Amino acid sequence: MQIAKMKNLRQSFIRLRTGILLVLLLLAAGAFCWHEWLSYILHLARHQSRVMWSRTAINKLLNQSQLSSEKISKLQLIVELRQYARELYALKESHTFETYVDLQRPEIGWNLTATPEFSFEPVQFKFPFIGSFSYLGFFERARAEAKAEKLKATGHDTYLSEIGGYSTIGWFNDPVFNTYLDLPEVSLVRLVLHEISHEKLYFKDDSTFSESLSTFIEREAARRFYFDRRKYVLPEKNRQAALAEYERFWQVINETRDQLNQLYASDKTTIEKRAEKKRLYENLHQRLKDSLKSYRYITAPAALASYPELNNAILIQYRRYTPQKNGFARLLQNCNNDIPCWFDELRKLQHCPAGRKLFLSDDIPLAEALRTC
Repeated sequence: MQIAKMKNLRQSFIRLRTGILLVLLLLAAGAFCWHEWLSYILHLARHQSRVMWSRTAINKLLNQSQLSSEKISKLQLIVELRQYARELYALKESHTFETYVDLQRPEIGWNLTATPEFSFEPVQFKFPFIGSFSYLGFFERARAEAKAEKLKATGHDTYLSEIGGYSTIGWFNDPVFNTYLDLPEVSLVRLVLHEISHEKLYFKDDSTFSESLSTFIEREAARRFYFDRRKYVLPEKNRQAALAEYERFWQVINETRDQLNQLYASDKTTIEKRAEKKRLYENLHQRLKDSLKSYRYITAPAALASYPELNNAILIQYRRYTPQKNGFARLLQNCNNDIPCWFDELRKLQHCPAGRKLFLSDDIPLAEALRTC
């Protein structure tokens, strides 16, 4: 009885905290911006409120669920992954993925990435208290498309991508969504390990670095999970082949990026830059199409080749979530493959944005990156 009372008190506290945070966010929106931003924040608050009040404890669901046996099996896998991630990342406490929410739709939402017409620096979307992000999340497609069109009208490159999973970085106890259960098993494992890693380390105002480190560690953590818990080794040959293909893929992308950066920094007129930009992207598009047969283990080249046209924002999105040459693997080796040590070392870059940028883009050791701080 006492335990039940304590649980009820805890739930009441969580709901009160949620309400307070939402109110503060709304008040902050009113204080710092009006009209469009207030409408946007309200749409986020509505969605998050529905999520918070629609949650069902996974343990309860497993005991009396009408879900299919396949989805029950995936929920059981997530329960196991939660505990594994807490131990692997040395998380003191995490209540992420303890609950389940059926959104009654096949998508969680959409991310909007935008850049100026002649720049690879993504537009930063700023939020009071939380910080800034290099993308903007939406839970209504029409709203996302309207914002994208408005940015296009002011000369920006834009890209809308479907959200695979999201984390509130500990602000709320994030649930498992119905969309997760439609993923293949390995993809589900990587998604869970990716999102939980954000709770261990997230760099405020630098979503690109945060997503890159989580994309790296999800792969390493997934490999260890299968070895430790399933006594199964993910095919190393396929992994090495995929990494080699990613290296070749990014060499092609970066060659075009370098040419575009030179163009953007030149004294050419806007009309000349626009024409040359179009030509360089068309060449990249054709180059990817012509080389598709040489990529067997990665899907990024085919995905890019399938777009009607390419732009700065699309390349930014792919840079954020696909492996590149960087120091993450070297740093893990320096930590004797100890993941908590890896997180602790990366935390040294917390107040060093210039060092993070060099570490990510120039493939330099952490010590060298820290010298820029």
